[in-house]
Amino acid sequence: MTGPTLLGALIIANLLLVSTNVIVTFSLWLYILTRRAQRMRHPIVTAYLGLIFALTATYAGEIFHISTDSLDVGLFWLRVQWIGVAFLPSASLWFADALLRTTGSVSARRRGLINIGHGVGAFFLALAALTNWIIARPVAVPWGVYLTAGPLYPLFMLYMVTAIGWGVFLVLRAHHRLLAPTARRRMRRLLWLLIPCALAGLPYLVAPYLLNVLRPELLILLPIIAHAGVSALTVMITYIVAYHGVMMPDRVIKQSLILYLLRGPFLGVGVVALVLFASNVGRLVGVDTARIQLFLVIAAILLLQIVVEKARPLIDIWVYRQDREEIRWFLEVHQRLLTPSDLADLLESTLAAVCEALRVEVGYLAAPDSNDNGFTILAVFGTAESPEEFGERPEIRDFLQRVRQLRDLNQWDLEEMESRGFHRENDHLLFPLQFRGEGESVLGFLCIQGSRGIETLTQEQKRLVELLLSQVEVALESTQLQSGIVAILRRVASNIEWVQRWSSKLKYASPLTIAEMEAVPAYDDEEFQRQVKDALDHYWGGPKLAQSPLLRLRVVQATQQAGRRTATQALRQVIAQAVEMLRPEGDERSMSHEWLLYNISKMRFLQGKRVKEIVNELYMSESDYYRKQRAAIEEVARILAMMEEEERGSIG
Repeated sequence: MTGPTLLGALIIANLLLVSTNVIVTFSLWLYILTRRAQRMRHPIVTAYLGLIFALTATYAGEIFHISTDSLDVGLFWLRVQWIGVAFLPSASLWFADALLRTTGSVSARRRGLINIGHGVGAFFLALAALTNWIIARPVAVPWGVYLTAGPLYPLFMLYMVTAIGWGVFLVLRAHHRLLAPTARRRMRRLLWLLIPCALAGLPYLVAPYLLNVLRPELLILLPIIAHAGVSALTVMITYIVAYHGVMMPDRVIKQSLILYLLRGPFLGVGVVALVLFASNVGRLVGVDTARIQLFLVIAAILLLQIVVEKARPLIDIWVYRQDREEIRWFLEVHQRLLTPSDLADLLESTLAAVCEALRVEVGYLAAPDSNDNGFTILAVFGTAESPEEFGERPEIRDFLQRVRQLRDLNQWDLEEMESRGFHRENDHLLFPLQFRGEGESVLGFLCIQGSRGIETLTQEQKRLVELLLSQVEVALESTQLQSGIVAILRRVASNIEWVQRWSSKLKYASPLTIAEMEAVPAYDDEEFQRQVKDALDHYWGGPKLAQSPLLRLRVVQATQQAGRRTATQALRQVIAQAVEMLRPEGDERSMSHEWLLYNISKMRFLQGKRVKEIVNELYMSESDYYRKQRAAIEEVARILAMMEEEERGSIG
């Protein structure tokens, strides 16, 4: 009785380990793949994606061929498994070479051997899929279907051991070449993680020769040893690799990975464990297994969300242990920011309360517009119109024009304001909203039409109105101050971003990483296109042009030196040249796609025309215009990248 029970427990343990490895490796592959597009151009990230894909394919094939009793089905999945197994050696070498290259050791010969390794992997995959030279025949074992070694299987074993051993040696060389303590520490951790990963596969490789030698209870221990700990090691390797190719601080990467692991792989592994547990318990107690599984899975998903939410403060304390107070303050500010929609809701509610207290049917709140040339309606009461539509009424527009002359506090009827708290203008009552800081000024005003009942307000009603108006004053004042802070943050955002970019590269500083920092920008990179769009939006002046990262382009610096211009003038000239290079051949009156892109770029950005003017001149809808504008910006970015590449080529 002991033998079957022990074997059954080992079979479940093996199935759980393989399932865990599939879930974790695939989840981490998705995590690295989707964390930001620019990472894909980083050699370490690209190589690691290849390695972890090979691991995922290996374990995915394993989970299917140990879950069937059919030899034919098992043979199919054994061959599918070799999509990963055949390329594991060359993928390991690729990853090790990428690590060594970051230290400045670049070898074309080594790269050539790795490419040959990819070819050798494809050769072994073809043999495994189409012949019996690698996989001789499948055999049934108590936990599924297993392979037996073909005549060329020892050759593949030798190839895998040699390739992985060489890969470990390359990582050891990379560790010795590094000088920075932090970089050496991370590479040393990576080395100690890769060594057990490499050794873990040895028992699995020799298992086909022991099928008729060991008892099933001992034989199944070989794959269990090979599978045990792989998920944890892979997570730790991913944690180290995750720092490459991103511009985020370490604390952000650490928090992002931990939360992803809890919500993704950890949940998946927990669900698999519960399903396996429920299926065995259900058979023992004679209850429908499917119902138990369904209940446990739903409960696990709900409970894990609560656990993650409750554990979030503890994770933050651990991740931000050195900057805890500052980060906590930033998080509080984030939660307390007054967004435009928050302000609109507050103003609408306050206006409604004031109008209800004064028993009037129509009222609105107005504030100076962004250009300080007039007033903008912020909220309206007593009409179904939106604030924008209400502000377009001729009588409201005329009234706001008159009120514009009363902006200075000295022009309000101060005596009436002192006694009644409002200013009368024809049939309108104006309640000024004042800035309480240094140099009092009018933030805006609340206006109600008509004065019915206004003279008979009780003291309680007057105090209520005063309280509500003071809340609006605080909200408007805070929003103005907040807007100023946000504007400052936007001006320094590009510099902060540049510092983070340098910081991420300097973790493994070498001649190669310095060259990457100097690399020509990719025109299809989202960040570069955003920088181009910002510079175009502020083409005629503004912080997004004066402090643009594009000022660092060599073509801009060369233009500045050649013409003795300021950096901003040089960037403006380079942008104008890029737009002009969009100009196609042929008739300017043509409505072709190329002419539309050129005309939109020229009219919108260089000539500063409004969107309505452009759509009227080009006979197009606004929705079509915005689609074409995005395409035009992409083309300008492409030309700028091409100009930068040509400039660097001429210097080189």
